[in-house]
Amino acid sequence: MTNFKIKKQTLAQATYQKLKTLIESKELSEGEKLSSELKLSKMLDVSRPILREALLRLETEGYIVRKHGVGTFVLDSKPNLRSGLEKLDSITEFVTERDYQIGTKITETLRAVQDKKIFSALALEEYQELVYFQRVRTADGVAFSIDDVYIPEKYLDEQLLEVQSKESMLEYFDHVLQHKIKKSDCLLYAENADQKTAKQLEIEENQAVQIMEQTFFNTLNQPVFYCKTTVSNTILQFYFVRNR
Repeated sequence: MTNFKIKKQTLAQATYQKLKTLIESKELSEGEKLSSELKLSKMLDVSRPILREALLRLETEGYIVRKHGVGTFVLDSKPNLRSGLEKLDSITEFVTERDYQIGTKITETLRAVQDKKIFSALALEEYQELVYFQRVRTADGVAFSIDDVYIPEKYLDEQLLEVQSKESMLEYFDHVLQHKIKKSDCLLYAENADQKTAKQLEIEENQAVQIMEQTFFNTLNQPVFYCKTTVSNTILQFYFVRNR
């Protein structure tokens, strides 16, 4: 039987959650200076080491900034999104789970393409059809990523036209096609935004952006689609957890 027990929170987790709620509800407003550690720990009825652990997590997630010799200040109730890359989640799910309203603008509609690199990545023969579209994703109306999506023609469904403007491609394969995605091979690197990219993401030309090139595989380890995602650092950042 499934275990329905609620996991107990540590004091540090509860302290983090309390402060995060105060910031998100704007009871602690952007730019506001927090009380000293001594005073804040007494207000929250926790020890200073527990408080420091909670503050470190809030700082890591972008809710606060600590300035040496000056104090701790609230940055934003909706900080930059940060994600590890260990788990294969869609950007759509990641953004909406953090209470951002995601939107999509189709900038290039479905069309057939020939690209040797993508054909090779997807193990396609020359006679097979490859279809491409591009979309810009937004979070609360702010553009943060560009998806260049390549799909073999055999995976096209009439619902793709609707899905490509609303949902994630993982949802499309998993639930529309019943063709579950198991993993992706991901290449992550940075480059400077050209004029077109900068205009689409509403950033300065030559500003650094993150690029993820991914080939997605099904449960049979067959490549099924390819996506190049260009991400603005102003909204979404990726990080790695490295263990020794």
